[in-house]
Amino acid sequence: MARLIELVDDLSAILGDYRLHEDGAIVTPERVEKWVNQFGAYGLDREDKKKILSEMSLIMKSRYLRRSKVKRILKTMIFEEKILGPIKDLRSVNFLRLQSVGRSQADLLLIVDEILQEEKGFTTSDCGGGNTYFYLDDCLYTGNRFKYELSDWIRSKSSAGNLLVTCHLAIHKQGELYAMGEVNNLALAKDVDFKAFTRCHFDNSRCAGCLPATLWPREIDDSRVVRYADKISAEIMRQRGFGPVLFRRASGVQDKLFSSTENRDLVEGAFLRAGTDLILAADKPAPSMRPLGFEVLTSLGFGAMFATYRNIANNCPLVLWYGDPENYPKSHTLSRWLPLLPRKI
Repeated sequence: MARLIELVDDLSAILGDYRLHEDGAIVTPERVEKWVNQFGAYGLDREDKKKILSEMSLIMKSRYLRRSKVKRILKTMIFEEKILGPIKDLRSVNFLRLQSVGRSQADLLLIVDEILQEEKGFTTSDCGGGNTYFYLDDCLYTGNRFKYELSDWIRSKSSAGNLLVTCHLAIHKQGELYAMGEVNNLALAKDVDFKAFTRCHFDNSRCAGCLPATLWPREIDDSRVVRYADKISAEIMRQRGFGPVLFRRASGVQDKLFSSTENRDLVEGAFLRAGTDLILAADKPAPSMRPLGFEVLTSLGFGAMFATYRNIANNCPLVLWYGDPENYPKSHTLSRWLPLLPRKI
């Protein structure tokens, strides 16, 4: 395996334009090295840290989207006839701006403006008036925001004969199954034609014998994690009346996210330990705050492994985005961890 410093440089280069447009370079080699060295507190040695860096580089090569790549994807989506129809109709498209929380949609539409200006000499502000409505976002995780935004729009603003087209850079399968069906049913009830497109799907199913495209750790021998997991298990029993499947069991399925199941176990275990400590140290953490990412459903976390040049979702493991020791005193909870990709809220 490569030397630690080489692996540090590799990961820093992959994530090099993260929030570069607003704050300058954030994911420097120095930050990457400091981030991975924090796992030493959990008994990981130099070789373990090298494996974490190697696996993160492997994952982020396809799961991290630089701005230039996002622009290429959006250009394909805009000019793909099966998505928005013939290019001559683009001026009549209504580009929806529905997000009341977050800026992912607005930021992506700025790139769409760039593309349209370069290719056609107009922007989204010059478009509209037709019966095609275009909803754009970066990634669908649980599907909640997508469902509520589109359901409200269909109920109050859509009309019979409209075409609603949604595009995501990526979609998680379980969120899609949860949200798309309801949106489609509402569209059918209003006589609205509904089409959904995405660049790629991540299957985050958790079932016996599977290896999801998200994090789902095996049970580990750690007293703090055990106590936390016992608490979560008790909550699930109260809510559902049957036992949870918090942890993944061994399977013979080939891993498509990590280079091996052994390295998956190493990374998931490290992220789970550190994430559990961050929650236990937090002052009144949100109920949906989980070690492996925010999730309303009672679990160890959503476990998403996806980010773009502009931000990272809180559905990703806490160790990737939670904490801010550079701006908080040592006595503050947020000073306990230096994140790899500090999240903009």
